[in-house]
Amino acid sequence: LRLLQEEARCQRVALPVSISASATRYLSHSHGDPKKALKMMEATTEWRSSFFTRPLSDVNMAEDLRLGLVYFAGRDKALRPVLVFRASRIPAAWHRERRYDLVIRVLVFSMEYFLSYMAVPGKIESINVVIDLKDLTISQIPIGVLREVHRSMGMYYVGRIFRFYICNMPRILGTLVPLAKKVLTERQRQKLVFVCRPEDITRDIAAAQLEEDLGGERQPIKE
Repeated sequence: LRLLQEEARCQRVALPVSISASATRYLSHSHGDPKKALKMMEATTEWRSSFFTRPLSDVNMAEDLRLGLVYFAGRDKALRPVLVFRASRIPAAWHRERRYDLVIRVLVFSMEYFLSYMAVPGKIESINVVIDLKDLTISQIPIGVLREVHRSMGMYYVGRIFRFYICNMPRILGTLVPLAKKVLTERQRQKLVFVCRPEDITRDIAAAQLEEDLGGERQPIKE
């Protein structure tokens, strides 16, 4: 941490308190490299400055939130919130117009809500993200969206995602899971869970906290 502070002074970099307070998260993500951590912190600062030129509020987000595309539903056994992302609920118009920025907007709103109202410093500082691919064929899976979700959550909310769970994969993709795991780093393997059986997710998140089609016992949430 001291080396990171010295690096910032040498480069005359001034960061917002909201970013500098998370310095240890960036150091952990960069494997202790202060230069890399500082570069990531600057990138996050720049992104937040450009993304939040217009404030996000529940009023102007209400219509998109009603889609049921992204929502919080339950907590894991360590009380981390569970954020569900239903890829099949992305409106057809968004696909046609390539408006995947609207998907990221809903996700960012959810992350900011978590940080403001659900996080408890020192106790609950991260969430789980459940990505549901139900009712999608291989050609319908929005690879670009999923890639952007992973990039945005990993880069701009460093250390805030405890685990990603991929549910209801098309069967043919399930056969590729062992190969996919081989090309992942150890850290990526720890964070990414391909749910092939209910116990793959219920060992961490109680069935009562999950909807039936995600391996749990709750009725599906429609809106």
